[in-house]
Amino acid sequence: LGLAAQQFRDVRNMERNTLQQLDSMELVPRGVAYIEGIAQAFEGRNYLVMFTSLLVTLCAVTVSFWLALAAGIMMFFVNGRLM
Repeated sequence: LGLAAQQFRDVRNMERNTLQQLDSMELVPRGVAYIEGIAQAFEGRNYLVMFTSLLVTLCAVTVSFWLALAAGIMMFFVNGRLM
């Protein structure tokens, strides 16, 4: 999980750098706060995916396929609400 978190931070930095390069080419720049907000949302989505996959996998391995399916459906709605 630590390795995944580090990769998500690296992806966030890559996303931030890409947006900053695009922002320099715009007629009206959006600014640092806007770019940072988009990068944080991008990283947050990655953490939601990691948590969902961990939960569903643990349910499938420890209990049953049907509980994992129910957990996956539940997380689909929870993630929709959080995003």
